[in-house]
Amino acid sequence: MAQARKEFDGKRVLVTGGTQGIGQAIVLRLKEDGATVATAARRVQEACAADLFVQADLATGEGVAKLAGAALERLGGVDILIHTLGGTSSPPEGCWPSATPSGNRTSN
Repeated sequence: MAQARKEFDGKRVLVTGGTQGIGQAIVLRLKEDGATVATAARRVQEACAADLFVQADLATGEGVAKLAGAALERLGGVDILIHTLGGTSSPPEGCWPSATPSGNRTSN
């Protein structure tokens, strides 16, 4: 008998704030249901449930670009973005500055 398909099979998900609290719970739930998950934190995390962890400060444009670049390179893109980051403000250039030199952004 074939195994039932999980809700997030094949989906690439980026969860901000995914190393603790609600964000970590979301990461665990997505992984249980088949997603490939990326997340970031300012400091290296010894025990991170995500498939891709990037050390980056998402309160800066550089940190956001670093995470976006890693997700594009390692995951081939992102299907779902879940923004659970708390306790910080957005960078002055916006929540998701372009990671491409041309400034082009793609979204669904």
